[in-house]
Amino acid sequence: MSKRFHKKLFALLFFLAGISATFNAQTIDTIYINADSIINKAITLNDVWRYHPGDDSSWALPTFDDSDWDTLKTRMEIEDIPEETWEGIGWFRTVIKIDSSLRFNPIAFEVVQFGASEFYLNGQFIKKLGEIGEDISTETPNQPNDVPFAVVLDSSTTYILAVRYSNRVALDDEDWFRAWFNYIGFELRIKAIDESILDKVNTERTTLAVNIGIAGLFFALFLLYLALFIFYSDRKENLYFAFFNFSISFIFIASMIQRYIQSNLELMSLLNGITGSGLVLVFPFYLGFLYSIFYHKVPKQFYGIWVVAILLVVVITLSLGEESISDYLLLGFIFLLTLEGLRVIIVAIKNNKPNSNIIGAGVIVFVLFIVLLFIFGIFGISISGPVGLVIF
Repeated sequence: MSKRFHKKLFALLFFLAGISATFNAQTIDTIYINADSIINKAITLNDVWRYHPGDDSSWALPTFDDSDWDTLKTRMEIEDIPEETWEGIGWFRTVIKIDSSLRFNPIAFEVVQFGASEFYLNGQFIKKLGEIGEDISTETPNQPNDVPFAVVLDSSTTYILAVRYSNRVALDDEDWFRAWFNYIGFELRIKAIDESILDKVNTERTTLAVNIGIAGLFFALFLLYLALFIFYSDRKENLYFAFFNFSISFIFIASMIQRYIQSNLELMSLLNGITGSGLVLVFPFYLGFLYSIFYHKVPKQFYGIWVVAILLVVVITLSLGEESISDYLLLGFIFLLTLEGLRVIIVAIKNNKPNSNIIGAGVIVFVLFIVLLFIFGIFGISISGPVGLVIF
């Protein structure tokens, strides 16, 4: 090949590299929004932004040159970012371009976070969530849980969105924070204001109705079977079934309360632990109910099951060990006890035990429900909204 050909080849490669670099920079820095794209669904802005640790008010200005900043996803998954990346406070910046039809109109910002933040649009302060402090004692985190706030656009079509974000708990109490929360940063979505408010109202209304309905149903069953046990104390199955229902009711009550906590991370983690502990206790009570009906004497493995259950409750409540390990232990515990309950009912039906067919039908429905939850967990399917209503 001639030298002239080599020169042309290198020129072409540099040209393509330049195009690639330009495209990559645009992908990182620029988010395009038009009116149609935010009507039926939200645009998620938790991809890579320009990021710089520290704190400087000039970083909010649209004229500030952030070309030498690092890039980072705003969510900051704990498992994905290097340990030294987060220094307690930092700034994120990105470019938003809108079509002309959105000018002078309000749009909705939906935020999920476990820290405190301030939002600036073209250098103008627009919203504060929580209170950014000099240290952990003066900082107040805020988890808005997707509650939208309105941002009124002006005549511009290009905006510099800057977010001053602080999460000092994740730095100063790192082990505790990592045990209970999956990410350090924030998620931001943009949506049409009317649709965002309507979706939030409908979601909260549905979630509240489902949680109250299920919690109320199982709590009523708890009271009923507890009363039966009080009057017929020799029927231990009534006691086990009462607390089986109480555990399920407790899970939904704790989950419902947790949705309305915004600033107390310790209470959030406590309710997480209570929810996990309630889930653990559902299954020993479920087996105790079956053993009491179909066995003359409770089998020895039942005591071992309770020892494991108590240890799991301690691990979950005190957040001992790695989160992934405790999750696998919990899933394994649920899976094995579900199979054990299925084995008990199959043997009872095979031996023509009284009422085994009726109870067996309920057990099979319960097992199918657990299997369905496992499938949803494997494929990452959410059980909120319409899907949750169908399941429950």
